Amino acid sequence: MILENEKIKQALEYIKEEDPATTQDTLNMCQIPAPSYKEEKKAEYIRERFREIGLRDVRIDAVGNVLGIWPGTGEGPSVMLAAHTDTVFPEGTDLSIRKEGNRYYCPGINDDTHAVAEMIAVAKAMIHADLHTKGGDLIFCANVCEEGLGDLRGGVKYLFGYDNKASEECPEVDAFVSIDNQYTGGG
Repeated sequence: MILENEKIKQALEYIKEEDPATTQDTLNMCQIPAPSYKEEKKAEYIRERFREIGLRDVRIDAVGNVLGIWPGTGEGPSVMLAAHTDTVFPEGTDLSIRKEGNRYYCPGINDDTHAVAEMIAVAKAMIHADLHTKGGDLIFCANVCEEGLGDLRGGVKYLFGYDNKASEECPEVDAFVSIDNQYTGGG
């Protein structure tokens, strides 16, 4: 039933058409060093992309998470869709991109740079199709410090806090979905 909805069909088709742009976003972000705690330049890139595509209330919070909202149509649960900006690679890592066949290789491309680009593609498709949830808002979040020593400082601990006391900067969220590499050891 959901796949019969014309706006959803339009959004899915748009994602396919925009695949080269999603790949380019991925490659652009791969060239921005982003070890945990040093993600400011990537956050600025993402904030500008969120603004360019038309998300609302786009901002960078106190710890560096980038947030943008696509409004829902009414009362109901709000969902945060997130992907992390940091990589496990230390500052000074060679970020050269190489292509073999149809596959690109670069430190951090698969964890989690491509997921951030995919999240941007979903937002673009929803905006293009004027597709809104029937519930609350959809909050897009590029969260910081997910890897290793980052210890989830951005998305999980800062936004949602400890003992169920969320940060004042966190919009009301009823559900959290993280886009991340499903294969360990990918880079």
